[in-house]
Amino acid sequence: MLICSFDKTNEILNEKSQEHSWLRTRIFSNRRGKASVLNDLAQLAKNEILVFTDANTKFEKDALLKLVSKFSDAKIGGVCGRLDLEEPIANFDRTNREKLYWMYETHLKNLEGDLGILIAANGGIYAIRKELFIKFPVGEAITDDLYQTFGVLNQGYNFLYASDAIASEEVSQEIMMEFRRKVRFAATNFQTLKIFRGLLLQKKILISYALWSHKIIRWFVPLLLILLLLTI
Repeated sequence: MLICSFDKTNEILNEKSQEHSWLRTRIFSNRRGKASVLNDLAQLAKNEILVFTDANTKFEKDALLKLVSKFSDAKIGGVCGRLDLEEPIANFDRTNREKLYWMYETHLKNLEGDLGILIAANGGIYAIRKELFIKFPVGEAITDDLYQTFGVLNQGYNFLYASDAIASEEVSQEIMMEFRRKVRFAATNFQTLKIFRGLLLQKKILISYALWSHKIIRWFVPLLLILLLLTI
């Protein structure tokens, strides 16, 4: 039998579930990847709203309530909360400007959310209607938060941004750690887009415009810069 956690996570979860009757934990004994686990948990969930987060994300006390309160409108299929990035105090590489970049990214998410066409929820804090959940492909590497965001929009529902539903994470201490993370996301983003390529020319033109302007053109900026350099 494989032990999926090598620290005390399982023990802590079991202890907390004994302390709080509302907390249910599911411990898996085999390593099958994040996609398989999320697919299983979505099936087990009994409520109408699924909330997703990351292991290193900290929610403010009222974040969950403010996140799910946006679903009062039946047209709302997903809601993304605000993720604030904090820079570590000790041994932090000041060349890592992820926090500055994230401030710009948050501004874009806020504007898209006002129109109901948020293109990419951040995996640290977002929620969707359970009925709109699309199973993650197990044999293909995708960006899971982008996958569910595209899935909601592709089904004709709006995706909002809740700036008052706040969570926080620490940025990577070293710039190379962040670089490797971005490289990994670049590959999985393209895989995700391939599955939902119909959004590139969507009937709801604002979705396509946001996708091209916010994501796709940015992904091709290195190639465009090389082409520009060659034509000078």
